[in-house]
Amino acid sequence: MRDPACLSWRKQGSGYLPPLPNAGSDHTTATTKLLDLHYSNLRIAERWTWDRYQRICSVLKVTEYEMASLSLMPHDWIPKFKTRNRIPCSVLGGGRAVAMLLTMIEARVMKKLVPDVIEEPMANLNAVLKRGR
Repeated sequence: MRDPACLSWRKQGSGYLPPLPNAGSDHTTATTKLLDLHYSNLRIAERWTWDRYQRICSVLKVTEYEMASLSLMPHDWIPKFKTRNRIPCSVLGGGRAVAMLLTMIEARVMKKLVPDVIEEPMANLNAVLKRGR
């Protein structure tokens, strides 16, 4: 089965635009578009494979279920995550929030240990608010 997140990329010009979670919202503003674009470009949910999850568990010396509790992930997602190699509900749903929290934990704990960590996943709100208004 193909990943639905891959299907939502749209061809525009010479590249592809990432899917924006609130593209169809009636409440979209310039600021919400900038924030959605920032997080979509980081592809946070897609970065979290089972190996990456096990790596952070190993560094913190916690079990998969302890890390799930730390990142507010329901324990029944663990077998699904392991089988599918991605966080459940990461296309639409709470999986994106779990992935963001995992990314923030990873940035705090591992940024000096490995090169593939997003050091500052949060959007620069001052810059976004200035540009969006």
